[in-house]
Amino acid sequence: MISSEIGKHIDDEGNIVKVSLKVRNNDDVVRKHDIKIGSEYVINPVNPRKTKGRDRKVAVIKFVRDGKYPLQAQVKYLDTKRPGRVDIEDLDLIK
Repeated sequence: MISSEIGKHIDDEGNIVKVSLKVRNNDDVVRKHDIKIGSEYVINPVNPRKTKGRDRKVAVIKFVRDGKYPLQAQVKYLDTKRPGRVDIEDLDLIK
């Protein structure tokens, strides 16, 4: 079972500026890193059935919380320069 732990770092104005992410598959830590605004990442979901946007590079613009969705990252796709939203746990470091 895949689970994630998300820690938020908030500035003086109440905006989320950094997210600490830890993704687990059963008891094994699959991914652990910080996601910062302005940094570049690759979309790499842990769930193999989740294929939307896989292997696309993105830049994080800001963090968004919608009423029915958990915390997401608003991103700019680097190949098309278009905006989009991605689940936080799907972002991985570029290798």
